[in-house]
Amino acid sequence: MDNRPRLRQLPFIRLLIPYVLGISVLNLFPVLFPILPVTVLITIVLLLFLHLLIKEHQLKNNLNGIVIILLFFNLGLLSLKQAKTYSILPERKVNYTGIICKTPFRKQENLHAECILMSYSTDSIKHNISGKIILYLQPDSLNTLPLVGDSILFTTNLKRINNRGNPKEFDYAGYMGNKRIYYSAFVLTRDYKFRGNSGKYKIKRTAGIVQKAIIDRFKENGIKGDELAVISALVAGERSEISDDLKLDYSVAGATHILAVSGLHVGILYLFLSLLLFRRNNFLPVRLIRLTFILGAIWFFAFITGLSSSVLRASVMFSLFLTGKSFNRPVHSYNILAASAFIILVADPLELFRVGFQFSYLAVFGIIYFQPKISGLLIFRNQLIDWVWQLLSVSVAAQLITFPLSIYYFHQFPVYFWLTNIIIIPAVWLIMIFTIAFFLSFPFGTVTFCLTKVLNVLLTLMNSGVKFISEIPCSSISDIRFEKLNLVYFYLSISLLIYAYTYCRKNFLHVISMLVLIYLVCDIYTYINLERKKEIVIYNAGRFNALSLIDGHKHLVIADSALFTEDSDFIKYTTNFRIYRQVNRLVKYVSIQDVENKKLLKNDFLVVGKSDYGLLIKYYGCNIFFYRKNMTDIINEIWTGDTVNYLVVDNNSGFPDRVLIEDIKPEMIIISPSVSNFLSGTWREEGYNCRALVYDLSENGSLHVVKY
Repeated sequence: MDNRPRLRQLPFIRLLIPYVLGISVLNLFPVLFPILPVTVLITIVLLLFLHLLIKEHQLKNNLNGIVIILLFFNLGLLSLKQAKTYSILPERKVNYTGIICKTPFRKQENLHAECILMSYSTDSIKHNISGKIILYLQPDSLNTLPLVGDSILFTTNLKRINNRGNPKEFDYAGYMGNKRIYYSAFVLTRDYKFRGNSGKYKIKRTAGIVQKAIIDRFKENGIKGDELAVISALVAGERSEISDDLKLDYSVAGATHILAVSGLHVGILYLFLSLLLFRRNNFLPVRLIRLTFILGAIWFFAFITGLSSSVLRASVMFSLFLTGKSFNRPVHSYNILAASAFIILVADPLELFRVGFQFSYLAVFGIIYFQPKISGLLIFRNQLIDWVWQLLSVSVAAQLITFPLSIYYFHQFPVYFWLTNIIIIPAVWLIMIFTIAFFLSFPFGTVTFCLTKVLNVLLTLMNSGVKFISEIPCSSISDIRFEKLNLVYFYLSISLLIYAYTYCRKNFLHVISMLVLIYLVCDIYTYINLERKKEIVIYNAGRFNALSLIDGHKHLVIADSALFTEDSDFIKYTTNFRIYRQVNRLVKYVSIQDVENKKLLKNDFLVVGKSDYGLLIKYYGCNIFFYRKNMTDIINEIWTGDTVNYLVVDNNSGFPDRVLIEDIKPEMIIISPSVSNFLSGTWREEGYNCRALVYDLSENGSLHVVKY
């Protein structure tokens, strides 16, 4: 008997694929939107017309299928367009009215709050608007922490969230855009006021209150520190208390998914409840009572964890699966997976671009497809060993399909993920079971005290185990270069491999081999091409100066010393570029302040000279001049009369010196973001007078020059 799935048995996959394609195409080519929907609609009309003319049954069925595919492709286009529609806000200080839509938390010294805008007022005229923003609120004297649903009145100039424009930097604007957040602002205490409950977001407000009550219960019973942070994340979905060091340990050990409430936690809850509730009874009313109780528990758990996207995904998936099983309907795992994804994407098409969504569904697919095949490779008679092997096979199956995504986003691979999961999953099982017992034991003080001690021990052991694994030599391979094209090649190859294996299409193996060969050739070509490149990058680093000089796989960074601290954004937003250029292990940092007065840095292709007034760099025949007032010292010493290619000015440059500029004849004047609007205008005028191009780093992002 052939048990291989057929597409006609998986209707939601047939709907999901064109819908996802529509969302993806519009995201890649937004300029096509005015044309594409019209074209698709015309095609649908023509196909329907042909359907009326054609009498042959099989051909009619094929046309029906094409019409459905095009229809859902079009729905994907339209849904993403609707999701990305937002109000354009005034670029000046005005009065806004909004509602807090997510539980606020303290971030460094400020209060971080997401809010839905309702209106703004100018000249006593009220304008109704919509859209989500982020506010960084200066705390008041009472350290007030508002609740979801509270109204807020504030006065500010909202700024559009933009990237700095540095090469390969993290796309923060795109990340926030996928959350429908396009503006942010810092608001002083005197400029905002909370007005109490607006009556909106009642469910989320109640969930927030329950979350706080749960965390307070843990605190009252002596759970604190990292243990409190982890159990708050596991049970209440609250991650703001997790320290950076703890996050790093979990990341290196491959256990970050534990800290985000997801399908694992919902699955543990389901398995625990299903073991308790008369599993083998086939009487329909009993099955319905069991179904109602388990679904109620799952959705209550989703409720108390703040209705986060990850737990909602898992709750929808389990709800569909359990409902089908309870009514003895044929339940196909792939169809349930596609159905839950389809429901979530119809509700919010932007979920497709969120990392959590991608990891969740790929991991579940990997477990469904690969785990039975991996676990069947070895069979153990000893139940304990078999249980460990089954646990290991689940971990390997999930990691096998998600590791390229992990490398693409985080540029690291946790080597001992399998060992981590053997420790972590049983620990999470026990912690969640004892947590349920903890809340049921409140009438019995002594029992609650004992359970608190047990929870503290379990949490300490789990954190210690994760820390131990993270400190094992070579526990993580980091700084791995993996581009979008690599990701596409991998998933295309593995999709073809799965199809060839499932449907015994051996000829597909030739296609897969060809794809792998093309990938290797492209990767070798890229490496050789990068090795001979000479590049200059002048960064948009805010009020500081920074540039990179790259010679093949060697990288020299010259910047203000303030940018070289461990928590500096400069180090963070240049990491991806250094990994992409494969120079991350050959980086040399030189502080502008550390180059001694009038001392020159020299080699065959580079000269760096500095005086108290500025910096001149000669790199492969390209002259870069960081302009300061009264720079005659350095000019006389290392400038030989060649034309300056790039003249960089910042807030210390002052007004243009016409005599000096006419002498050095710059080809381009680069204006740093630290330059005031008035001085920026003066330098633009000077550039016009001396026939030099003007490049503003704050408007255009970093300047990237490639010299072979």
